[in-house]
Amino acid sequence: MRSVVEVQLDPEMSPRERMRLLRKALAEVEYWQESNRRADLSHGKRRRRELRRLGIKLSRLRECFNVF
Repeated sequence: MRSVVEVQLDPEMSPRERMRLLRKALAEVEYWQESNRRADLSHGKRRRRELRRLGIKLSRLRECFNVF
């Protein structure tokens, strides 16, 4: 996000150059969002496997609801 703001705040940049850098920054943001999504899925799978190995079945646990 910081790179997007920096590109928009540079007053000496031409509109064409600004658009090129904004597209590049957008591609970087999309890349990292996708990377984080894949990592989240992987870590979740690993955690569930580890819990199953320990004999803990998530489907049988009671849910805790936040009452506040």
